Amino acid sequence: MSEKVKIAFATLGCKLNFAETSAIQGTVSVNKYIVVPFSSAADVYIINTCTVTEAADKKGRNMISRAYRANPDAKIVVMGCQSQVGADAIKDLPGVSLVIGNSEKFVLEEWIEKIFNDKEVAKKSVGPNEGFFPAMSFGGRTRCFIKVQDGCDYFCAYCIVPYARGRSRNAAVSDVISQIRTAEERDIKEIVLTGVNVGDFGKSTGETFFDLLKAIVNETSVKRVRIGSVEPDLLTDDIILYMTENPRLMPHFHLPLQSACSEVLKMMKRRYDAGFVINKVKRIREILPDSFIGADFIVGFPGETEEYFNRSMSVLEELPVSALHVFPYSVRKGTPASEMEGQIAYSEKEKRKKLALMLSERKKEYFYSLFEGKISNVLTERINSDNFADGFTENYIPVSFPCSNKALKNSIVKIKLGREIINGKLKGEMI
Repeated sequence: MSEKVKIAFATLGCKLNFAETSAIQGTVSVNKYIVVPFSSAADVYIINTCTVTEAADKKGRNMISRAYRANPDAKIVVMGCQSQVGADAIKDLPGVSLVIGNSEKFVLEEWIEKIFNDKEVAKKSVGPNEGFFPAMSFGGRTRCFIKVQDGCDYFCAYCIVPYARGRSRNAAVSDVISQIRTAEERDIKEIVLTGVNVGDFGKSTGETFFDLLKAIVNETSVKRVRIGSVEPDLLTDDIILYMTENPRLMPHFHLPLQSACSEVLKMMKRRYDAGFVINKVKRIREILPDSFIGADFIVGFPGETEEYFNRSMSVLEELPVSALHVFPYSVRKGTPASEMEGQIAYSEKEKRKKLALMLSERKKEYFYSLFEGKISNVLTERINSDNFADGFTENYIPVSFPCSNKALKNSIVKIKLGREIINGKLKGEMI
């Protein structure tokens, strides 16, 4: 490879994947490679995949086809979660040069060198998930996603992620602090702590997630800290109460509840029942009344009768959540749920999804309405050509407001919130 090789990256799935792609891209030698858009004709295409649903697998295959059409002679390297659990189904797709797993992808440049120089290199190299590899994602934005944890020990009946990501493991608190200081040096105003099961932080270092939060508050000065998705049973009162004492910790929660029916939660092999879900959400609302509480909701899980679904809907209707992230159950081969009786028809899952999304919209509109006329601090992420700026409040309400001062990008400004919602954003006025 005498001339610089054109290399393109594509990422599918979660914020953790995006952080990892960003970190991996940063390891590629600028003397050997030039990064180009994925839509360009590249010499090497890198696809970091997701496998959480059947739709995610399909997107991975489509991305491979897209790269092959763009340049049939290019080297296509497929990595990530879909590769980890489904390498055999990927390696013989047209154009694929190499399939590597979640551990192998962190020495990507070595693999690229091999496929260029070693004609005997195997098309598949997927080993066990071992070790912890740090990652940060900047992407030119005002916030930074920092990977603090990887893997999961929960093995819920529907979930392929523990097989794709391995056992729970994490960075040391001191290493996360160092990463946050790096973000601060880049004038990042907000960091998001991300991982597969963030609340399980500490398994491999003898620390706790609460330890991490206290260290961030005491040892850094970053303006805003958001917490990624946290299992309800790992979100303790100590953490919630600590957030009330430290306004740099944003009042924003993403809880993977998955269901609000005890019978379904038991079939899912979740670690709580509906009563726990109800009490947890009410406790958050009691301690942090203005907090945004998003809740994952899987509809159409095997054995979820219409009665069970309606029971969940009734609970969620009354529960003070701010919005629902709705997912129709997706069969994942190799998980216990894929072999369960009572599989739900696609049409019924779509019907339930539609009803749940309608409930979510009502919840979100009601939550936004509670803040009409109130003053919030908004981190300005972009200022558009129409002289309107976009950003988020502390409690993650998306806001759009008139602003022509480009210097206010990446600034925290005081906004009086209105009631009108345009393109999913609450209108506001700078004060």
